[in-house]
Amino acid sequence: MKLLFVIALVTNALLADTKLAEFTQPLDSVFIPKGYDNNDSVQIVVKGHFENSCVQLGYISSEVNTETHNIKLRVSAYRYEGECTEFGLPFYHVFYLGLLSEAGDYNLTDAVSGKLLGILHIDKAPAAGTGTDSFLYAPLTDAFIDEGELVL
Repeated sequence: MKLLFVIALVTNALLADTKLAEFTQPLDSVFIPKGYDNNDSVQIVVKGHFENSCVQLGYISSEVNTETHNIKLRVSAYRYEGECTEFGLPFYHVFYLGLLSEAGDYNLTDAVSGKLLGILHIDKAPAAGTGTDSFLYAPLTDAFIDEGELVL
């Protein structure tokens, strides 16, 4: 029991000395599933990379402007001091954009670099029917990347 207490004290002391810096991280690309309409909850996946292993994903945010049909995506990261492996480290994150009630094309841009990552198309849902959608979607059970290509 004393050994566990000593380990906890040493770990707390080491973590207290760890300094971190928050910064905004540019994004590389976005995966946009097809078939959304204006009664769907929209989700997209962004990809980026960190320069080394001392960086971790921080807060994410999105700014949706339904009047101009622009969506800015922002990712922050934390840089820790210490020994790091110096190689690119990819990251992926799901953005939950929610319900986009205005049909049309939305520009998805990286808020840091201003780069246009992609265009999200939202169809107008048919007015008839009591359900939330007029199409049945196949459930996704597996996804992986094979030689740079996303396979679903």
